[in-house]
Amino acid sequence: MRYPFLLSLLILCLSAASQQRFAKGYIILKNRDSLQGYLKNETDTRLSRGVEFRKDLNDTSENLTPLLINEFGFTDGNIYKVITYSDALDGNKQKTEFAKFLIEGKNSLYAVAKNEAYTFYLRDANDSSYFLYDDVILSTGLEERGNFRSILHFIATNCPAVQRRAESLSFGEVAVMNYVRDVNACLGDKQSMVHYKKVKSIIHFLLYGGGIAYTDWSNITVQGQMRIVSPGISKQMSVVIGLYYAHIVEFAFSYRTYSNGYYKTDILSLPFQLQYNLTDTKFQPLAYCGFSLAYKKNENPDLYNPKGILKNYGLALIGGIGIEYFPMKQLAIKADWRYELLMHPPTIGLAFKFK
Repeated sequence: MRYPFLLSLLILCLSAASQQRFAKGYIILKNRDSLQGYLKNETDTRLSRGVEFRKDLNDTSENLTPLLINEFGFTDGNIYKVITYSDALDGNKQKTEFAKFLIEGKNSLYAVAKNEAYTFYLRDANDSSYFLYDDVILSTGLEERGNFRSILHFIATNCPAVQRRAESLSFGEVAVMNYVRDVNACLGDKQSMVHYKKVKSIIHFLLYGGGIAYTDWSNITVQGQMRIVSPGISKQMSVVIGLYYAHIVEFAFSYRTYSNGYYKTDILSLPFQLQYNLTDTKFQPLAYCGFSLAYKKNENPDLYNPKGILKNYGLALIGGIGIEYFPMKQLAIKADWRYELLMHPPTIGLAFKFK
């Protein structure tokens, strides 16, 4: 019974459609007209290719690409503008994408998202444009030395105090943005403006109790989790730490006594795992993996269970799938199937989510 159950959860996870929440925002058309509405709140990598827009939450979504609009932005959030640049990391191909608008001024800076990492596009006071990148290993296996320090050194020619920082500057949004902001201030650019809005991590606490009983096995579990979500990376990916306890009973064959008997296991662990929820709706299939510091106690040492490992404590690998259904905002019906030291029988129960 267990493996058809696991297979059905896997199929459900793979086939479930992802639906993100929409947030208030605007778009600017090619004719410079602006429209207010709702934008699908995606990661920067997805938003670089296009954004889904609704005039009203109940309307059908319209996918808007850089060919259709010049700009979009979230209310009290980040702004994304169309840029065209030569990608030195991809054979100098000309690309037209949405980039996150960080700084506006004599030197304007944009963050170009690539697989949840960033390169940068800079337009200087003379309206020259540059594609900034860090040291990388190309597909040919050769190392491409980054150009960002030399370009940042160049734009600060008349600002020696700022220019000295270029040699030791780290390649990151905040470091590069602060450098360009200080160059603009040094050049007397009183109109310079920072548009960047930091996306704060979200922390949720979840308490779950569940169990299951069948003819020859059962499992009772209690879990306490702290889930950390960084919406700028992925609203559906979270880092999970917490406390896990399971009491597992299996009717198994003992190779020591050559007889069947009940084999009881208690597992207490401190897990650290990555979790991915396929949707952001009431119905959320999920999968996770990671490791834990685990302790295992065998309540019937006369029986030997070949399915598990004999160590009583140490590091353990974790993997699992599950479903969380939220009929209420903070209360969920949860099903979970986990591997940690051994394959645990699946459980179903209630989870309470604290904001």
